[in-house]
Amino acid sequence: MATLRKGDTGDEVLQLQNALVKKGYKLTPDGKFGKGTYDAVVAFQESVGLVGDGIAGKDTQGALNVTPTKSILDSIPMPKANRSRAAAMPTLVAVGKITSLDPELLATFASIESNFDYLVKASTSSATGWFQHLDKTWTDILALTYAKYGLKDNVSRSLRLDARANALMGAELLKDNARILRSALGREPTDTELYAAHFFGAGVAKQFILAKRNAIDATLFPKQAAANVGIFYAKDKKTPLTIAEIMAVFEKKVAAHRH
Repeated sequence: MATLRKGDTGDEVLQLQNALVKKGYKLTPDGKFGKGTYDAVVAFQESVGLVGDGIAGKDTQGALNVTPTKSILDSIPMPKANRSRAAAMPTLVAVGKITSLDPELLATFASIESNFDYLVKASTSSATGWFQHLDKTWTDILALTYAKYGLKDNVSRSLRLDARANALMGAELLKDNARILRSALGREPTDTELYAAHFFGAGVAKQFILAKRNAIDATLFPKQAAANVGIFYAKDKKTPLTIAEIMAVFEKKVAAHRH
């Protein structure tokens, strides 16, 4: 049971707020420990003979009958070190069992995206954690898997910095991309094709993979080419590459991160 104080956000704050509402305190539960929550905690503490410091520790939460919700994350070990493939593997093996995915596939993508740094955040986007989930992607995939896993973090998306949750949602995204590609290709996609789906999005990747190998990709996908010059063009940044050449670039990248 975590001690909660002003400035905290997330599900545990939401549980605290709901417990205070049940006691008659006028709050709008939003998962944010602001002044209203602080004032309600102080008032409740003083009403039951506790020190009114506004900090909801074990005694305060116990008096409110706040019961921590069991999460699927409790069954997944946290890595014992950051930026380490070896330390990441117990986490990825557990996630692989839950999602029926090869943990080595998960490791390949975690290596590509973050070099196993579960605290990393991109400087140019909202991408965060092992699988570099963007704000929208994270929110969307949580919404799709909420009934299955019971994870909910719509306030700060801070669960992206929890390696277990980040890997679990990364696995779900890989599974969804594999499903889309499998339907289009009539076979299981390779890890390189899954990387194309991760890079472009499954819809574009499907068209990309099915296009003729000698087609000029910048002509077929001008929007993506403009945003990814280093992928769609040769080193001179002027000569457009073919589908086959880009797939070779992807394969080289993926191969470098396979174990």
